[in-house]
Amino acid sequence: MEKQFLENRNRMSLREILALEPTHRADSLILKIVQEIAQKEERKGFSSVSKTERIVLSIETFSSLAFCDGFDACFRYEAKLIANNIVESLKTIGCPQTSLIIKKAIDSFSLPPNSPPEKYEEIM
Repeated sequence: MEKQFLENRNRMSLREILALEPTHRADSLILKIVQEIAQKEERKGFSSVSKTERIVLSIETFSSLAFCDGFDACFRYEAKLIANNIVESLKTIGCPQTSLIIKKAIDSFSLPPNSPPEKYEEIM
């Protein structure tokens, strides 16, 4: 039996989302978890988001950006802020090798934060 894509627009708890694992696609459950965390931050502010929730947001944002726009997109413009958070997030979840690879990539893009876009394009 093919699993369904979760299209629930209502607020759900983590327990409710995870209970759908037998019948729903994992990617749709992850998307729903990320949406719930982002909406919590919008409603209650940055300080309401736990360290664990920030790790989930960091990894999923980095992953989505890399998948949609290519790995190099994670190191351009404002996305560099995401890249800086991902190193610690990956270490925290037990991915030291991936963390090291991304750290090396970040270090290779060591332009000052306010560099014009043309400078990033030169490196690419």
